[in-house]
Amino acid sequence: PRIISTISLSQNENMSLNKHGSGYFLLDGSKKSKKINYSATLLSIYSDYEGYSRSENRYYPTAEYVNRLSEQLHDYRDKEFKLDIHGSVTKTSKNKVHTLYVSPSIEYRMNRNEGYNMVANTTDALSNRSDLHYDKNSAGYKVAVSTSYKTKFKEGGKRNLEVYLRYHHNDGGGDGWSVDTLPTSTTRQWLTNESSEVGDMLDTSIRFSGRMGKNWGYNVLYSPTLNISRAERLSWDELMMQIDNINTYLYQNDYFTQNIAASVNYSNKDHSLMTLGSIGYIHK
Repeated sequence: PRIISTISLSQNENMSLNKHGSGYFLLDGSKKSKKINYSATLLSIYSDYEGYSRSENRYYPTAEYVNRLSEQLHDYRDKEFKLDIHGSVTKTSKNKVHTLYVSPSIEYRMNRNEGYNMVANTTDALSNRSDLHYDKNSAGYKVAVSTSYKTKFKEGGKRNLEVYLRYHHNDGGGDGWSVDTLPTSTTRQWLTNESSEVGDMLDTSIRFSGRMGKNWGYNVLYSPTLNISRAERLSWDELMMQIDNINTYLYQNDYFTQNIAASVNYSNKDHSLMTLGSIGYIHK
């Protein structure tokens, strides 16, 4: 009978090279007064990543194979540009009873990814090789506004009211292609892609707190959130001249959540006690 070896020995060689370049520009400023505080920040970031890696596994002969070789090569370059601008304004009344805070921000980003992947496997007289070239571009922006209002009541004990509101919008898209048309490739493809993403979120909260007498305190919080997001991608198969259903998608995710929480606490010189309860609801 023929004995099949179950031991596989190999010799491995690896080589990699990576380069990275980046830069940023920052402009920051603020101004304070008795009633109004201002602050603003501008941040610009650019980065460039470039890399190359190669690996080779050469296996020693066995009873099954005389020659067996596996090679992998990866060459890529990724670029990113990002611009972030945000600021804030805080206004406090003369008697410090009312406080208003507003913070707008905007962010823009742009990405470029290109590269090459090669995988080759040789077993005696059989050889399979795939060469995948790809190029992707994407860009998008985000806009957000946060605001809060606080006020104090002295009538009937110490009471505070806080209202918070934040709106967030993002919009982006991209295009690109990936090609591997070698006859020996097991992942033969030629795809062109277009994609887009849009999202909106509204987050709010209302908090009412205060004290009853010398030892008792309470806190009530109501926080609803609305989220709407949509993403789509069209992938076209240039070889088959039809839509590639695996990489094509379209979905929309909308949901509304509500949460109510309340707590009561008691404290004196020697002891403290607090009870907390909450209830939430999600609608999709």
